[in-house]
Amino acid sequence: GMEKSAFWEEYATLLPERASMTQPLCLHKDYLDRFGHQELADGGSAQQKRLRMLFPELMPKPDAKSSEFPAWIMWAFACVRSRPYPCLPPLAE
Repeated sequence: GMEKSAFWEEYATLLPERASMTQPLCLHKDYLDRFGHQELADGGSAQQKRLRMLFPELMPKPDAKSSEFPAWIMWAFACVRSRPYPCLPPLAE
């Protein structure tokens, strides 16, 4: 309903803009190469590969232009991964 929509619209204003994401997961290969840290670049590439396997229709191709990065799915994963979402057992009633 309208209440949920209004909540999520306001919540979305708290999240970083897609173009401002700097996690390796979100960066084009040319930017990953500029890190000068191979382990970090390899980690970002591996995360992209995993997302591409899970959601091929939502991910840019490996040879896509840098303007296609980050895709919305990359942004969403980066937002979730950068937030402290604990996995707690349900509260006892």
